[in-house]
Amino acid sequence: ITSHAFTRVGSFTVKLTIVSDRNCIGERLVNNMITTQPPKVIKANLPDSGCVPFLVAPDINLANENEIATWKWVYEDANNNPVFSSIGRVPPPFTLTQSGIYSVKLKVVTIGGCDTTFSWKVSVGDIPKDFDFNAIPKDDCASKTFDFKYIGDTATGFKWYFNGLDSLVGEEVSKKFKKLGPVNVRLVVFQNGCAREKTVPNFVNVRGVISAFSVLDACAFPMDRAIVDNSTGNIQKW
Repeated sequence: ITSHAFTRVGSFTVKLTIVSDRNCIGERLVNNMITTQPPKVIKANLPDSGCVPFLVAPDINLANENEIATWKWVYEDANNNPVFSSIGRVPPPFTLTQSGIYSVKLKVVTIGGCDTTFSWKVSVGDIPKDFDFNAIPKDDCASKTFDFKYIGDTATGFKWYFNGLDSLVGEEVSKKFKKLGPVNVRLVVFQNGCAREKTVPNFVNVRGVISAFSVLDACAFPMDRAIVDNSTGNIQKW
């Protein structure tokens, strides 16, 4: 029995040569018998956003953990200043109390001396203050564009939802609707990873008509096409 510590990543061929007491030689060679790989993350178990105070308690699962000799954790702020460090597979829980975007870094070194560093971003923030939003127009034809605008303090992200389906991103967004009737509007505002939302039922109304049609093939007459009107609304003429 022999052992060998591999110090680089790759595939290795193993060759065994034996000699008898009368100098008879036997050999066996197996190509690519051993493969060494850097550690890989199987599961991070680390939320990427939340509100302060935010508890960071990662429980990372790596492939081939039995080959890892050391684990080192470092949490850094947006200016790459360390705010926390720990040695060991599972670091003690640490609470982030300041709004910002942090890097959670893990450096592992294998028994053979290979090192790999993993990094995750964690965004934490204060709960956004109460806010409002407006729309121009609030009641108009489907052919018109509806403009929506956030009204409130500075925030880092905005996501609009219309009738719980379509979504748009931005402090100010514009939208043309493809269905008639009242529209529920929901706006989610983010301060880094912390969110507050507001929903206003029937905030705008889309009226009039929406033009639509489809074309059908006529198998018996390859050159003919049937045009079907799929328009909606109170249609007066075509």
